[in-house]
Amino acid sequence: MTSSVYVDLALVALLAAAFWAAPALARPTLPFGVRVPAARVAEPEIVRAHRRYARGVLVAGTLAFVLVADEVTARCGSVLESFRAKAAS
Repeated sequence: MTSSVYVDLALVALLAAAFWAAPALARPTLPFGVRVPAARVAEPEIVRAHRRYARGVLVAGTLAFVLVADEVTARCGSVLESFRAKAAS
């Protein structure tokens, strides 16, 4: 059971990292699938869009990590309660 917990949490972290890195892997003149002239790559609007995307991925990844951890904790708690009930009887 413990190994599946780590696998679930690692999967969430891996997906969040992949989404966070995706814009950096694209060509600089093609941010978010929109062609931009090379002279305008450093425009404030484009930099702001990158930051907003990174912030959104960070928030969503953190929320997913917390929700998975909470679900696993609840699942482990119910398993522990059933073991305690069996041990008491």
